[in-house]
Amino acid sequence: MEVLVFSKNGRLKGSIQRLREIDDNDNNLLFLIKAILNVKSRYVDFYQISVERLERVFAYELYHQWSILIDKQNKERNTGDEYILNGETEKTMSHFGKDIVKVRTYPDLVLHKSMDLPRGQAIVCEIKRRGNFTKGGLENDIKKLRDFVCKLQNEYTFGFGVFILAGDNMKSIFEKMNLLNWTTRWRGLKSKNILLIAYKDSQLQIVSLHDALNKKERDDYINKH
Repeated sequence: MEVLVFSKNGRLKGSIQRLREIDDNDNNLLFLIKAILNVKSRYVDFYQISVERLERVFAYELYHQWSILIDKQNKERNTGDEYILNGETEKTMSHFGKDIVKVRTYPDLVLHKSMDLPRGQAIVCEIKRRGNFTKGGLENDIKKLRDFVCKLQNEYTFGFGVFILAGDNMKSIFEKMNLLNWTTRWRGLKSKNILLIAYKDSQLQIVSLHDALNKKERDDYINKH
């Protein structure tokens, strides 16, 4: 398992080939990484403010930084088929059992080309901050991202699902994962397109869910860090 690490200047510590393997043709993941690195520490580390507000302070600043990069990309491409970034946009997921059950959900950030059409659904993000990061919250967010990325019967199928932990590191994510009953079946369809990102002290760490589901490698990482 390779956890890619980006410093504040955007320099990558790891395999650039690995990053290319998990990004798409429009470099949407790379733009998200750059946007997170552009979020200054004052939007990540707050004290004496409610946990809910803390998370939103980071999410709103990330929205701002990501929008700048997206707008620049749209102008350069000038194709009329532009990406749009929305916050807490309603998306309906369909679950098929005895009956079709439609579940409304509101991801923290959504990058797409259309509000309604299945095509062009690029990245869906769920964000947590150190102060409200629990094993249950991680599990719920990963399941939600899995539904958006992996379940072909849903109205929307996204290219990437991204879990972002602000104010903490990858070791913390792995420790929470070790408290959950994660099974090997999660390593199936498109789990490489679900990504875990940790951002702390101007350093960004990223790994695919597919790789992170190897418990032995998680334990090795925890012991080394």
